[in-house]
Amino acid sequence: MSEFIRTFVAVKASDDVAHALVDLQSKLKKQLGGVQIRWSSRAQLHITLVFLGNVAVGRVGDLVGALGRACEGIGCMEFRAAGVGAFPSKDRPRVIWAGVEGDVAALCELQKRVASATHGFGDPTEDREFHPHLTLGRLSRRSAGEELAAARVLRSITPTTIGEWRAESVFLVRSELNPDGPIYTDIAEFPLLRAE
Repeated sequence: MSEFIRTFVAVKASDDVAHALVDLQSKLKKQLGGVQIRWSSRAQLHITLVFLGNVAVGRVGDLVGALGRACEGIGCMEFRAAGVGAFPSKDRPRVIWAGVEGDVAALCELQKRVASATHGFGDPTEDREFHPHLTLGRLSRRSAGEELAAARVLRSITPTTIGEWRAESVFLVRSELNPDGPIYTDIAEFPLLRAE
């Protein structure tokens, strides 16, 4: 057994929203024609709060405890998947995503708590500003022609609500790299408070 596991912390999309996102991917595939994109699988449709990378197996118990404390007192959140965007921008798309609206301020507060609680457990990571999103796919090649073709399609999309859901848990997830895409396994679930 490896001494490290690759992990991240996430809020998952509901089954209904994931289904709607998969439908959106199908429409985008048709519109994007020959642009080579690695599309996210159903299991990959989540909001990443913190990517930890490699965590020592012996520290997973402490990590679970830290995450449990970080999630204490946080209530369930209502979200909408809405609109389509790209990183670093729609004009130079490398990652295509669906936006997240709703209780975003509460989600950002949760993300800060999780980032603080998990600091030092995984690999050092970039200190990028948190931008909640659901990754739909990544351009496989970074050619100017493919970026331009994808940018044209993305600029033509009218923002609409894709689906709504209530986030009731935070998950610590193991990610095992595989040639057909990563395999995700839940390590721990942290339920959020339900309104009385």
